[in-house]
Amino acid sequence: MAKTQTENLHRIAQDVSAIKEEISLIKITTDLLSSEQVKIKSCISGFRANIQKKVETIENKIASLKSGSTSAIPAPSFSYEDLISETYERSQREKNVIIRGIKEIRSSNSEEKNIHDSEEVKKIIKWLFQIA
Repeated sequence: MAKTQTENLHRIAQDVSAIKEEISLIKITTDLLSSEQVKIKSCISGFRANIQKKVETIENKIASLKSGSTSAIPAPSFSYEDLISETYERSQREKNVIIRGIKEIRSSNSEEKNIHDSEEVKKIIKWLFQIA
């Protein structure tokens, strides 16, 4: 009987020793988790501050756009007559041939544009016949 009690005490001592080791590992893990938690909280605080700054910047930009938007947009200067003229010119140019490299004249007079384009095309045709 003394032998079994001694064995039991020895097993209990081993179990207590194993429990102490487990508790020690749990404490180490808890300490590591605590330090990681502190790091994560610090990162989150940094992110929060950064996001707050960005939100404030965006809000300021929106406010400045709202305040400046009414005065910055000019009223359209197209007349009904200009719109009809542009539509007519587009329908006239619908089947035109596009030749690259010819400088386009910047004139509001369509007759001037036609004369300029005709002369440029004549120059190209003359040049083509000289080659052939």
